[in-house]
Formats: sequence, C-alpha cells, structure tokens
Amino acid sequence: MPTTILTQATAARNLPLAGIDVGSKHLDLHIIVGEKHMPRRFQNSKEGRGKLIRFVKQHQVTRIVMEATGAYHRAIARSLEASGIHADVRNPAQIKHFALAKGWIEKNDQIDAKHIAIIASMIDPGPRYIHCTTRERLRALVTLREQFVGMRVALKNQFHAADVSSGEQPDEFVEAASMATLNHIKDQIKCIEAEILALIESDPELLAKYELMLSVQGVGKVTAATLLAEFPELETANRKQLAKLAGLAPIISQSGTSKGKASIKGGRSSIRRILYCSAKVAGRHQPTLKAFMEKRIAAGHSRKQATVACAHKLLRMLSAILKTKTPCRESAATAAATRSKNAAAPGSAAARRSAGASAVAPAAASPALAASAT
Repeated sequence: MPTTILTQATAARNLPLAGIDVGSKHLDLHIIVGEKHMPRRFQNSKEGRGKLIRFVKQHQVTRIVMEATGAYHRAIARSLEASGIHADVRNPAQIKHFALAKGWIEKNDQIDAKHIAIIASMIDPGPRYIHCTTRERLRALVTLREQFVGMRVALKNQFHAADVSSGEQPDEFVEAASMATLNHIKDQIKCIEAEILALIESDPELLAKYELMLSVQGVGKVTAATLLAEFPELETANRKQLAKLAGLAPIISQSGTSKGKASIKGGRSSIRRILYCSAKVAGRHQPTLKAFMEKRIAAGHSRKQATVACAHKLLRMLSAILKTKTPCRESAATAAATRSKNAAAPGSAAARRSAGASAVAPAAASPALAASAT
C-alpha cells in the first residue's frame, strides 16, 4: 500500500496515535494524544496483553502500528483484532528507513515505540491482520519442513566435502552416525509433508484452492502448500502488488547518465524461491509458459531472465485461477492428450495391456468354439 505523508493538521485529526515495540518478553506501548505522550510497558503474556488492551481502550485508540517480529507479534495482533482494534503490522525495514530519513538515530525499546507512534500519523492505514488458526498452523509446518530440508542439504554437503577433501576411508562411527541422522531427517520430512496434506484436506476451502493450483503443470504439492501458507494475498492483490510481494517486480536503478539494469529484490524470499523453481518446470511443460519462455529466449534474454519472467507470469496465472475458481483447463487437456499419446505409442504399457487383453479374449472363447465344433 502506498505511503502518504500527512500534514500536521491532518495528523492531529487522526489522534490518538499508538505504536508498540514488540519484544519476546515485553510490549512497549506509546500513545500520543495531542501534545501528551504516554509510554507504558506490559508483559508479552496473556495477562499483559489483556492489560494493554484495556489501557488503549480507555484512551479510545482504534489503530496501533507495530513491526512484524516473527512469532512474537502474532499474539498481540490477534488479541487487538479480537477486541476491535486495528493491528497495523508493518515491515521493520519500512520503520527503520523512515526513522533514518527523519534523523532518529537514538534507539531503545521505549524510543522505538515512540517513533512507531509518530510514524503512525504519517502513513496510510495498512490491511487488517487476518487470523486463521489453520493457516497459521500450515505456515508453521511449511517453515518446519523448510528447516529440515536445509539440514538435509547441509548434511549432504558435508558428506560431499569429506569425500573430496579426504582420500582416506572415513571413520565408520562418524559415517554411521551421519547416515542415521540423514535418514532421520528424511523420515521427518515425510511425516511433516503427510501432516501438511492432512491439514489441508481437513479444511474444504484450503483444499479447493490447493487443487486449483495443482491443475497447473509445474506446480507441485510443496509449491501449492507454501503459497497457501505464506501468500494469503494471492487471490486479492492486483498484478503490481503481487509482483512486489513476491519480489518478482523489476526494480529500476538509474541515475543521470548511469543506466543500471533492472533487477528483482525485496518481497518474500520463500515465495520468490518456490515460484522460480516451479517456473523452471512449468517453462518446459505448461504450454502457455513454455511458449512464453521460448519467446523470451528468442528475444535475446538469458535463460535465468526468462525463468524470472516466467515465474512472474506463473504468479499471475495462479492468482487468476484462484480469483475465478476455475482450474487450468489447458494443463488438464494437455495431460489428457499426453496420456492418449502414450497409450497409443507402440511398446507402451497401455499398448501392452491392450494387446494382452486381446490375446486373452480368443483363449476365453476357445471352449465355446470347441463345443460348437463337436
């Protein structure tokens, strides 16, 4: 959402203002009413959050700005929204850069809360914090799976480095322990993936969206689950917002006579990474994206540039599918055509089964023929 700088008179009409600096143990609140500043500290616990909400209601605060701090801000954001107070969760980089632009270099929890409250008067209200228990659990499972995949990659890299650097036979105990750890990680990944699928299937709305995304060739179960968990704006945001949120929008970098190349940056790295991997597959198999990829490469773009553009187009395609609630018919038709082609191909499994069935039919009829002959 674009940021608008307001005049002091306009800001005064929007008072009272409030900001929270969220910590693992404390919630530093700062309320501004006219010229009066009211800093308070509360425990980041159920009891502390209840006291904070009662305090802000006494001063008729309707919107509180805070930074996204991983797991720590979610509980207070949920509590505020449940109480009818707008929890305006912001990217920490936005708050940091705004403070630097104002020349605010002092920093502690209380000062940060004050700065956030002042910034609240200068920016448009952001979207409301939407709490969904199923989606939050799905996000936790997707994050856990990503962490285990990272551990698996690190362990495999260690094996490879040990094989390359040492020409000697590795220690048997170390090798056995490492292999046992690797196998345990693989088993845990399978368990997490099964739990993710079970969770999606338990929610009819999520399951419908999941199946719609899987209708696109190149979009697998991991991609669909990740988008469901970490990209709730996929079916509501417009094209430009989608590109910025996913970090796939080309950002221009030019000044005077210097004309740098546009590059992608920012956004959610997990979404950008998963879409890039899916685009590499979809660009080879999904008809529309394959033609788009070939056109880009023919125009002189590198394969990496073409894949990024393909990821951008895939993102828009998935968004359109969810908005219209219509599966990708092109992919379904292509899959059916591929199955028919494979079935008709000589030597295919389907052809062998058909030949086997035709060979069995006369054998089954042979007793009747023998009886008629006699």
